[in-house]
Amino acid sequence: MALAVAAELQAELHKIPSQKCNAQSIEDTVRHCWYAPLTPDGFHVVLADEADQMTNAAQLALLSKLDSTDPAPNTIWIFMANDTERLERRFLSRCKVLDFSSYGLAGEIASYLDTVWHAEGGNGNAPDLERMAKDMGVDAAKIGRLRQQGRSIREIADELGYSRSLVHKTLANRESGRVAIAAS
Repeated sequence: MALAVAAELQAELHKIPSQKCNAQSIEDTVRHCWYAPLTPDGFHVVLADEADQMTNAAQLALLSKLDSTDPAPNTIWIFMANDTERLERRFLSRCKVLDFSSYGLAGEIASYLDTVWHAEGGNGNAPDLERMAKDMGVDAAKIGRLRQQGRSIREIADELGYSRSLVHKTLANRESGRVAIAAS
């Protein structure tokens, strides 16, 4: 979703990778955001992946950057997180928390599983694919992160225990903006 926002705004994207969000990376990123974006009258979009793993010092450094005390100009901050439990209350008070899940996609996933079932020679006695889709809790965010790390669809499927077809479909949905998990 963050990538879709950046693309739609034609913004200059700054990524802070998982496990790298510390006070120094915040200051370095903010320094870059003080330069004019590449698009005239444009924006900077800062994407902090797995923000729930950021250091306490990073959260403190962000307090003044996210309010009117010391903001970077024309900058939109997007924090992706699996959970908000480790995030400080003061930090969260400066953010709009949006909860995403794959639960609403169960029907679409079940339909796709049915296609795969028949394509691979399954007979009419398919398992309850809708229930399976709801129960399996496809971790679209993790699939996306592994793909960004250069992992192949086969490697991702093997590591997570998903079919290659489901990994491929999930990646296609993420790229089209239909699946994004920011906090669950």
